Order: sequence, then C-alpha cells, then structure tokens
Amino acid sequence: MKNNPACLITGAAGGIGKAIAQKLSSLNHNLILVSKSKVKLEKLVIHLKKSSNVKITSYVCDLSSLKEIEKLLIKLRGKRIDILINNAAIFNVADFTKEKHSEMQEAINVNLLAPIMLCKSAIKNMKKRKKGKIIFIGSTSAYKGEKNVSTYCVSKHGLLGLSKSINDEFNRFNIQSTIISPGLVKTKLNVKKRNGQNYDTFTEPNEIAEYIAFLIQDHSCSFIPEIMVRRRFA
Repeated sequence: MKNNPACLITGAAGGIGKAIAQKLSSLNHNLILVSKSKVKLEKLVIHLKKSSNVKITSYVCDLSSLKEIEKLLIKLRGKRIDILINNAAIFNVADFTKEKHSEMQEAINVNLLAPIMLCKSAIKNMKKRKKGKIIFIGSTSAYKGEKNVSTYCVSKHGLLGLSKSINDEFNRFNIQSTIISPGLVKTKLNVKKRNGQNYDTFTEPNEIAEYIAFLIQDHSCSFIPEIMVRRRFA
C-alpha cells in the first residue's frame, strides 16, 4: 500500500469522480479524494474501505472559493501525488446575457482556476520524481460551443489549452497530460441538459473511468494527449 501510486481526484463524490475512485481503488491506487460535500465524501470513503485495502485520504473543499483552494494546497503540501485527475465542474445553464457574474466566477474557479492551481502544486513534486500523470475531464462542448452554456464552454476550452501547454513544457520531465472530453454522461450534472434527449443513450460514468485507467498506465514509448468520447446512439 505504501508504494502504490497516489491519485488525487477532485469532484470525487460526483458521478464520474465516484466511478474513477472505485476503478482506481480496485487497481490498488492510493486515493486523495476532494469534494464539496462532506456527507457524500464520507459515504464514498466508507464504501471504498469495505471493498479495498488502499490508503484513502479525503478533504472537503469548495473549489469555487479561492481561499478554500489555497487552504487545500497547504494541506496537500509535501504529499506525494503521482496522478492528478481534475474532474470537479460546475455546469450552469443560462442565457449568456442573464447569467449572474457571481455564478460565472464560481464556474470559472471550479472548472479552470482550481485545476490550474492544483497542477502548479502537483507538477513541482512530479518534477522532483521525474514522473507524473495529469488528467483533465473536459467536454465536447469545448470544441463546438453551445448556446446557454457559454461559461462552461469557455472554461472547458481553457482546459484544452492548459493540458497542451503542460505537455509542451513538462513532457521532458516525464510528466504527461491528457484531456478526455466526453459528451453527455449519466450524471446529475447533465440531467439539466437533456432538452428532450434520451437519457438512456448518455455515456456511463464507468466507461469514462475505464478510459482513465488505460490512460494512466505507463506506456514505454508514447502517451495519448487528447480523447473525445461520443455517444454511440446520439
């Protein structure tokens, strides 16, 4: 357990985050779980401890608050993080001209600023060990743009640039970044976005977790910087 890879997952108690945590614990990865919901996080930790023997550390943090992010970074200081999975997200549905500035700021903080700050912290440690993996949960919305979700699209598009920049700067230290961009996934986040679409055709969170399990493996000569996941029956 001591030498198992250590993986930090934000938004760990949500649909995709929970699926990732369950998958990686089954692969003997130690987990550092971050979530806004204390109740959901505690339930997840109890569930994971029943089914695995990996080390699990959890932190309650509201990533929409800059002060909360900074407090989290202090708690994480010195901790080994082999894999960073930036999964937490806010998905606001609103007319662009009517969306409140405070809501836009919260979404940008969670979706983009928190990943930037967490990456800066994690990469410093990864550079010392000359090894690390970073995963971003993006969105197909970042590629095409969509009405009524402008802030979400902007923040996810920002993750595309961040992931590519990290690879350009830190691949020489054996640190690789991948952004995986799914379409609609069966989570509470996407229930808002149904708009008459068949929820049964949405991608299962477990499928995203399976892709991530493959991406974080050590492949001797290559890595995958970008993946788009589309529904089979859209």
